Amino acid sequence: MAALTALAVIIHAVEAMLPGAGPLFKPGLANIVGLAALWLLGFRAALLVTVLRILIGSLILGTFMSPTFLLSASGGLAAMLAMGLMHRFGGRQGIFGPVGVSIVGAIAHICAQFSVAYLVLIQHMGLFYLLPLLLATSLATGVLNGVIAHFMLTRLNLVSPPREAR
Repeated sequence: MAALTALAVIIHAVEAMLPGAGPLFKPGLANIVGLAALWLLGFRAALLVTVLRILIGSLILGTFMSPTFLLSASGGLAAMLAMGLMHRFGGRQGIFGPVGVSIVGAIAHICAQFSVAYLVLIQHMGLFYLLPLLLATSLATGVLNGVIAHFMLTRLNLVSPPREAR
């Protein structure tokens, strides 16, 4: 678990320093590690990896207890809770793979961030004009992160490869 946490913190910090496609868009590549931890170690360990990534990453980046921290924490925790539910009620049985679980996590992430942004930071309905665009990008990053996690887990023989690859 320590290695996964360290990897997640490194990815989180590096991604924060890279220019994004815009001020509101980052692909959330550190969430791949949380998703892998969910399959490898279970929900509690994956939640701990996520919490430690957010805390340690914010301390390294100097954003602890800032608006950025609040958005990161709300999004990361909502995503992991949603992914944990999906994994518990379908991931272990093979109903939902890493891609499906990742998509749900990405959608939960942006919904939680928007809720916190509206309630705590920007109490203006105009904020919600951004929601359709960011839901679409969340869907795309959820697919991307899920595919990467699925590839990693397939290489570790923890999930089955897609049918056409068998």
